[in-house]
Amino acid sequence: MPRKSLRFPLGVALATLVLPTMAYAQNCIRLLVPLPCGTSCIAPGASPFGVIQAYFDCLYPYVMGTAAGVAILWCIISGAAMILYSGDDSKRTQAKEWFTNAVIGLLLIIFAAVIMNFINPLFFR
Repeated sequence: MPRKSLRFPLGVALATLVLPTMAYAQNCIRLLVPLPCGTSCIAPGASPFGVIQAYFDCLYPYVMGTAAGVAILWCIISGAAMILYSGDDSKRTQAKEWFTNAVIGLLLIIFAAVIMNFINPLFFR
């Protein structure tokens, strides 16, 4: 009777040890759905977060471009608000704050890219 009760834990232990080794021995890990940048195979070697890093690498330019576009659009909107509210000082100062915040956000986006490029020059390949 004790032998039957050990089959399942031994099978789980064997699968836990063997299956990752078999997956690591492959040349790449095939994704079920290709990434937007065309990647359908990720090398399993360098990082345990290879899939997450691949998604980040593919989506980072789109996210940064969208954030920069929103910041520039907000600069335009706040500039128009400063022109339209030239008579009302409270609304004009609010529009100036919007413009200042949009410029600060745009500078943060630019400096984030500069820092990432300084840390790893291969980041923007």
